[in-house]
Amino acid sequence: MTRSRFGFLSVVLMWSSANGLALADASAPAAGASLPAASAAATDLAQQAEAGEIQAQLALAERLAGENRWEEAVRWYRAAAEQGSTQAQLQLGDAMLAGRGTVRDEARAVQWYRQAADQGLATAQVRLGEAYLSGVGLARDPIRAVQWFTQAAEQGEPVGQLRLALAYDTGQGVARDAARAVQWFTRAAEQGHPLAQSALGDAYWQGEGVARDPAQAVRWFTQAAEQGDTEAQFRLGQALFQGVGVARDPALAIQWWRRAAEADHREAAFELAQTLARGEGVPVDKVAAARWYTKAALQGEVRAQTALGIAYVAGDGVPKSFGEAFTWLSRAAELGDVRAQLLLGQLYYRGLGVPQNFEQAYIWVDVAASRYTGDGRLEVVRLRDALARLLSTEQLIRAQGRALELVRSHNWR
Repeated sequence: MTRSRFGFLSVVLMWSSANGLALADASAPAAGASLPAASAAATDLAQQAEAGEIQAQLALAERLAGENRWEEAVRWYRAAAEQGSTQAQLQLGDAMLAGRGTVRDEARAVQWYRQAADQGLATAQVRLGEAYLSGVGLARDPIRAVQWFTQAAEQGEPVGQLRLALAYDTGQGVARDAARAVQWFTRAAEQGHPLAQSALGDAYWQGEGVARDPAQAVRWFTQAAEQGDTEAQFRLGQALFQGVGVARDPALAIQWWRRAAEADHREAAFELAQTLARGEGVPVDKVAAARWYTKAALQGEVRAQTALGIAYVAGDGVPKSFGEAFTWLSRAAELGDVRAQLLLGQLYYRGLGVPQNFEQAYIWVDVAASRYTGDGRLEVVRLRDALARLLSTEQLIRAQGRALELVRSHNWR
């Protein structure tokens, strides 16, 4: 499966925990359940809380939190937590971890999570597992993390199931087991968790941990995409554009790519730009294509940086500008795009957008020649050899050394 994606999921889930966004105990009052401050019910609730009634303390804390009166909310969460309310312990931990209404204190937050987790609150078990996995508030211990994720998952907690699936998929804290990962992704996906649905779709697409089944992949990508998961929207667009697992429909693919791109999915922005530039599934629109290339390029999509550089060379959808072309091709070349490396060398050779520099031209063309494959390689080698004749022996030795250093230091192949 896509490891970089799952690393990102870990960050998303830990951030959610720190901000109290994970699933709440279904038996607890809803956060922000507001009562008019001057109502008899509100007065009665406050009196009950002052009298030490746990549910009243928790309800009052939830009401105050919903009004962003966090210091007061923390007071009542603490009162209920000290009397053993698991939901209050969870919410107090969240407040301490985020520094809402109290000084940020990771260690104390984890202590409150542990008290709730020990009493069996699944959401707190997930929080505690995440703390062990990331080393927040205690020493990092992936094995203990998996133990807590397992307890939550076995209670049916979908985030716990997802976290356990990720552990099996990546081999963090437990032996890697793609089939077990798929089992837990499935259980979370069937409960409607979009990240699990997207991950399960990827498993079916790749045939990892389960027999390859593009149609099933599309089914799960669709469910996640409809819930707003941008990776699933992108992958669904790929399936529709290629006609794999579903009837080919470039126009619908573009709709999904656009939705993902508008939510800052850089690969989707690049694919959308490609289709607009070529007129595949939509009318050709070079200006719109350049706009989406720019969005993706600014987010670090190397293919978009190269395409944008080429657009500036040709004045395709943007005003012709060798300076802008140099900027974008430099970025892409330094990130390892072989086409950008060749084109950057040509800009140095011709002095377009940058002062003419045959030595720099040789360096980048030599890097490209060492990596280029296919029919065009002979022409690249010829250009490199022509540039070599423009250099002194000292310059050539220096340029060859620099090119070799770049390839080795970046592990470019």
